[in-house]
Amino acid sequence: MSYEFYISPTEYEIAQQNGISAQTLEHRIRGMAWKKGKALTTPPRVLQPTDSKWIKIAEKNGIGYVTFHTRIHAMGWDPEKAATEPLVNRHQHMAMVAKTRRVYPVEMIEKAARNGISYVTFKQRIYRLGWSMEDAATIPIVTR
Repeated sequence: MSYEFYISPTEYEIAQQNGISAQTLEHRIRGMAWKKGKALTTPPRVLQPTDSKWIKIAEKNGIGYVTFHTRIHAMGWDPEKAATEPLVNRHQHMAMVAKTRRVYPVEMIEKAARNGISYVTFKQRIYRLGWSMEDAATIPIVTR
């Protein structure tokens, strides 16, 4: 695939007629590797202005301007939620991620621990040996 990074003066004019700035055109073609046809014709995104009332509320709640706008435009939140939902610190965020990505229920892991079965053994019994979670958590370890 051949790719052209050169932008001719004619292409700059076409982009200008389509409401695309030279900087946006260069970023699309050279930075994001868009094809010229798409880069010249796709109109730039127009972010909807946000009521300044919500921006002030967000600032009172300790939510920065960039975070507020990211919540609205990238995450699709409504302005009220974006301005009032408290920030989550790094540890809380990691706990939420761990909870959503959890494969094995906490109760089963705790049951295995109470029965003297380590998490690694519990996990391997399920993954490698195909055991049910109940068996993996309750059948005692056989020693030599």
